[in-house]
Amino acid sequence: MRIKFIRKTYTAELGFLNADEIMDIDDKTGSRWINKRIAVEIDVPVKNSKVSVEAPKKVPKEETSVDGLDEMTYSQLLMLAKNNGIEFKKRPKKAELIELLRGV
Repeated sequence: MRIKFIRKTYTAELGFLNADEIMDIDDKTGSRWINKRIAVEIDVPVKNSKVSVEAPKKVPKEETSVDGLDEMTYSQLLMLAKNNGIEFKKRPKKAELIELLRGV
């Protein structure tokens, strides 16, 4: 698989890799870098032709929640829970706070 880096990155085996650097790499590693949006797969260039770069695949956005709790920060959720009289013994995780608030 031939890839082109779209941002600077570092690997223990290869060291620093610059954006726009082109490299042949195994399919497993190349796919992982593409999924993490570190690189894009490119076509193997034919003599006297330019390298074509595929645009990164668009990932559909998750639907936003009706109550807006998913978009709030942890601090906002914590304050909202305290204002609604919700008590907890230990520091809850964000997902736990959202569950508690939706149960109110």
